[in-house]
Amino acid sequence: MIHDKAIRDIQKWEEDWDKIQEIIDNIDEFNFDKISKVIDFNKEFRVPERTLNEAFQILYSKFGNNIPAVKYWPKGMEDFFRSINWKTSRVKNVFKGIENHAGDLEVLDKAISSLSLANEKKLKEVKDYYLNSDGRDPRSIELALCILFVNYGRILPDSTQWPKGIVDYLKYRGWTPNRVRAAFFPHPDTLAPFIVGLLSHPELAPNVDSVAFYCYLDSFKLSTKKEKVTVYLEKFRGKHLYRDINESDPMISFCMRHANRMLNVLKNLNRGEVKAILTQKKIPLFLQFTPNNNIYIRILDRSTLTNIVKRFLADLATEQPSILPLVQGSCTGQNFRPTIALIERLSGTSLLMIQKLLNHSHSTTTTIYTERVHTHSILLNKSKEFQHYLVDNALNGDIENRNKALKNKEFNEPVDQWLNCEAKRLWFKDHEVIAEWIAWEKAIRESEEELKFDNIVRWENYWLPRLVKFQSLISMVLEVDKRNALELAKHIKLPPLS
Repeated sequence: MIHDKAIRDIQKWEEDWDKIQEIIDNIDEFNFDKISKVIDFNKEFRVPERTLNEAFQILYSKFGNNIPAVKYWPKGMEDFFRSINWKTSRVKNVFKGIENHAGDLEVLDKAISSLSLANEKKLKEVKDYYLNSDGRDPRSIELALCILFVNYGRILPDSTQWPKGIVDYLKYRGWTPNRVRAAFFPHPDTLAPFIVGLLSHPELAPNVDSVAFYCYLDSFKLSTKKEKVTVYLEKFRGKHLYRDINESDPMISFCMRHANRMLNVLKNLNRGEVKAILTQKKIPLFLQFTPNNNIYIRILDRSTLTNIVKRFLADLATEQPSILPLVQGSCTGQNFRPTIALIERLSGTSLLMIQKLLNHSHSTTTTIYTERVHTHSILLNKSKEFQHYLVDNALNGDIENRNKALKNKEFNEPVDQWLNCEAKRLWFKDHEVIAEWIAWEKAIRESEEELKFDNIVRWENYWLPRLVKFQSLISMVLEVDKRNALELAKHIKLPPLS
């Protein structure tokens, strides 16, 4: 689920990146002189007023001289003619060569004679004729993005510094400033799916630092083995990771493309910090830029790394509520590796295979690691069981309902069910719970001889430990609470002991 979201997010981002690259490759199609001096996007690229000349050209392109009924005209066309005091009959007559008013035929002749073949083809597809109809607005997403590139290159400043009107125009069409910046150059949220995708990769199970800080442009290379890619991730301490992964693996393919993408972009950036980066022997793969006080291209810092993983999971939780506990539990990138190890252990994978997966030098390291993770998961599970017990206890209803014999679902017989919860927590102030302890303790104590006679083994292994537990619990209760609980205990009906 998490890995799949990472792949989907990268695919969406790559589409935006490719759009920007296409605009850059076709930059000559735009009026460079005009767009390089834009100050106010809306004023300098106004939507033109509708004209009689344009309306005639549209009607002629669609119908020739045989103008049909109004219902077949482009929507908004009749309203336009009415706004300039042209009735429908007058429009139809002028196309028939009948001049109701002096100069009508001259206007039509000028419109048709100035209509180029290319424009006629375009106008033939017009479906509506309003002021803001598609095709009439000289503005476009591509134009706005092109203006940003021409003025700032790939490293965009804060959106407050963009030409007036561009932010609102793009935002209204789904291109938020964050999305726009990411399409020009990666920023932290762009890198989140790459990092989470690698951390959640079941064949890599890498260390967080290895992915975020020791992953380089040459970390993903074609292997000598057929259809394999060698993944190389360094580690500050311990063995570096070398592993062959299928070339068809989506995450590996994304990383290879990203490495080529970043190398090409860095070579074309004329910035001091980029020149310094390119002189390094190992160039980081996950570089990013955020227009804040530290306005330079760099790798992620640790606090940002933690935050982007949390944001990634929080975003997924809006689609998949089952992820919400991870968000509420402050899950970070550090949780992926042990989770993969635990899944492998619970799936019956051998210790040797887990050692290979985790890239440990010694099996003892793997044993200690997996035992710690397994123990932690058991504790979490006990905590969850305890929470379920709390909820069940709260939903039991009033005292009268609570006094009814509890049923053990596993053995289908009445027992002291709370003792079946592995994760035990004690209350010393709840009179109803204390009353149950007293009732059970008294029942077991008074039936001791009978229980021994019936089944001495069951007495020693089952009832005696419970008797001791109840007596131990009751000994820790204050006398004032015990007195109140004794009254309640008199009304508790327990099932027969056996």
